[in-house]
Amino acid sequence: MGIECLNPAYDKIVKSGLDKTILEKGHLIGSEILLFRNIYFENCEEFFNREKDLFLNPNRKISSQSETSKKILELEKEFTNSHSWMPEEFEKLLIKYPCFLGKIVLGEEIYNYEKFGFPTQKSLEESISAFCIGEKEIFSSSRTEDFWRTGNLRNCISLNMHGDLYVYQTNVYGKSRIENTLFGDVEIFEVYKEDVESSGIYAHQDWSEFLLTALKYAQFIGEKEIPEIKNWKNFLERLGGGRGTATSEAMFGTNFSEWELERLMETPVLNYKIEKLEKFPLAIYGSQNNCSYPYIHKKKLFYLRENESGDVSLEKFSHIYKDRKFSKVLEYSEKDLIPLLSAIYKYFARDKSKMTKILDYFNQENK
Repeated sequence: MGIECLNPAYDKIVKSGLDKTILEKGHLIGSEILLFRNIYFENCEEFFNREKDLFLNPNRKISSQSETSKKILELEKEFTNSHSWMPEEFEKLLIKYPCFLGKIVLGEEIYNYEKFGFPTQKSLEESISAFCIGEKEIFSSSRTEDFWRTGNLRNCISLNMHGDLYVYQTNVYGKSRIENTLFGDVEIFEVYKEDVESSGIYAHQDWSEFLLTALKYAQFIGEKEIPEIKNWKNFLERLGGGRGTATSEAMFGTNFSEWELERLMETPVLNYKIEKLEKFPLAIYGSQNNCSYPYIHKKKLFYLRENESGDVSLEKFSHIYKDRKFSKVLEYSEKDLIPLLSAIYKYFARDKSKMTKILDYFNQENK
């Protein structure tokens, strides 16, 4: 759980180019502030002294500048009153006082909010803070995760140190409306959401079934000939190659025989055109004996997990699913295919030779 930057704010940040401005301050925001959970970054004395001088100036008038300085000093006081901060608590503190990260990113330009397409200074500050916190992975120099947005979903595919498959999605929908005021039409939009939960797969196994599902999905929607599949080695090279893991399978390989490869490749993926199953379908086994079934319906790929309160039945495929209910934990569309393949190719674990065998077999069978 954490803080997510919702789509209206995220889109405004990207449209205004502020994502690039934020990224330019990546070390300061990502490491010195967020990673170490500390507002006292290197050479911060000038920053805080300037705010103190402005707020304590006996000739000051109430203004946006003085109010911003006041809030930054309130943040400093609240921060110093606690000796330790958990990551979630620290991030909530930064969201409570969004002027801090807003000022870090834009300096005095924070007062020119209309220049960046925002209706108020507060909406700009909150959007910057929510983006910095919700998208903090962009600051990492050793990326082992891919993130992208499709519609109202924020997608993540992550490689953990043991080569396990971590895939999850978060709903980042936010409301937006135009409100008529005495000062004209003003855009009101949701910026962030706290304590957001994600759904997905956390599987302690290699990535073979996840890769094969993506390939069979591409085949099902008529995209099996795309260069990202046919010329996958060139595509992977453009991505900078694969990432390694410190596992025995990665170092020494596995005894993955031709017979095992053929059996895997012939395993069906559940889809709405199948009348009855003749073989057990592809499945990914996660933690706590959770089993997720890929299921293709029309142009979408879903992953379903058994759930007593679920609204999906698979009984038509086989009697083994009788009286069992499933719910959706992942949802992909055609727009997700390329970023999906990109992440799988980069992070495939543990025995990477299996990826080569699966892709070569798939391409050979689909000439």
